[in-house]
Amino acid sequence: MKIWMILSSSVVALTLTACNKQPATSSGPQAAASAERSPAANKSAEGHGTGTVTAIDAKAGQVTLDHSAIPEAGWPAMTMSFGADPAILSAIGVGDKVAFDMTTANGTPKITAITHQ
Repeated sequence: MKIWMILSSSVVALTLTACNKQPATSSGPQAAASAERSPAANKSAEGHGTGTVTAIDAKAGQVTLDHSAIPEAGWPAMTMSFGADPAILSAIGVGDKVAFDMTTANGTPKITAITHQ
């Protein structure tokens, strides 16, 4: 009986300890603040890529590209949106194959130049 009580107490103590642990990843304001302080989130980069225009939102100043890898930025091939000036947006259309120069500042990607391929 004494062993049973000791084992039961140990299981209860371990269970309570496990319940009070913080998760390995979190969300909410603390996670957002932590991400903003991380070097990767604030890293600036310049790079060159090629891709296909999949969407243009002139009102928002955004172009979405399905692009090849951009090694200078450490990015694999993917589809993503970039900010772009109106002059750049007016020179391209959905479906165009393009080569582009880009930059990131505080994690925000922007097309700085674009040409048709």
